[in-house]
Amino acid sequence: MLAERKWRTVHVTALSSREATECRPVLADGGTETPYRFRCFVTWDDHISALRERLRGIDLPYEWAIIGVSNGGGNDYEVVHGTNT
Repeated sequence: MLAERKWRTVHVTALSSREATECRPVLADGGTETPYRFRCFVTWDDHISALRERLRGIDLPYEWAIIGVSNGGGNDYEVVHGTNT
């Protein structure tokens, strides 16, 4: 999915609990080159740390962030910024 705002286009990827903790490189980069400089990964808030560490361990050609949403209901979320460029 793509999200656009002003001059930015962000490639958004929603990850299940299993995908967020395993995060194979093919899931992180889509398996192909991407023209988008920004990526956002969305997962449950209790998987943020594992996903962040896995993304930091991969040489990715784009800036990335993670949005962790509460799996307990409500409107709580946390944004974690990271970069690999």
